[in-house]
Amino acid sequence: MPKKEHIIVETNKDIYKRNSNNRNRGKVYERKVAAAIGGVRNLDKRYQHLDVYNDTTCYEVKSTQAAVPAWIHSAMQQCEKASAESGYEMGGIIKVWTQGKARAFLIKEIDLTVYNWEGLEDDAVKVKEETNEENNG
Repeated sequence: MPKKEHIIVETNKDIYKRNSNNRNRGKVYERKVAAAIGGVRNLDKRYQHLDVYNDTTCYEVKSTQAAVPAWIHSAMQQCEKASAESGYEMGGIIKVWTQGKARAFLIKEIDLTVYNWEGLEDDAVKVKEETNEENNG
């Protein structure tokens, strides 16, 4: 008897739900990042590409459920060791792409559990509720 193949059909409703969940997760992390940098999440639709900003700097926030890439994990461990042995504050990873015009990017870990909530009390309540929902459900 031939083996049966199971075909998984994803409906438009399934795709919409997944996209909605991804958008909601992105918003949660935009709020957390904004709080961590002493900034705010952009709600002004005139600035479509602005996710989070503070008094002087804007940020693009990308969230993923994938594991941290091995090269970032390894580089961060090396940076932590360098900081510990030298006594200098850890600055982060600078990744340089040398193909064509050289480009360099600073990757720095920020603590999403340390918040500057001054003037952002409503956001603080919302982020704490969303964090509890994430952790419990």
